[in-house]
Amino acid sequence: MSMWKYIKLSGSVGKNAQNHPEDVMTIQGRLMKWIGMGHLPGVDTIAVDGICGPRTRRAIGAFQKK
Repeated sequence: MSMWKYIKLSGSVGKNAQNHPEDVMTIQGRLMKWIGMGHLPGVDTIAVDGICGPRTRRAIGAFQKK
């Protein structure tokens, strides 16, 4: 069984997105796994708080570039 399961969001997450708190927390949790595993070097840890602030947006950008 893969660690990376598909997830379903109710809307988009990121800059100029819908950013529903539950969706943001889901993405933040996934990003924290990637950060913790060293897959996004140079990206600071982020709070899993449902707020799509600057650190979360930077982490999303780093993930998208990867």
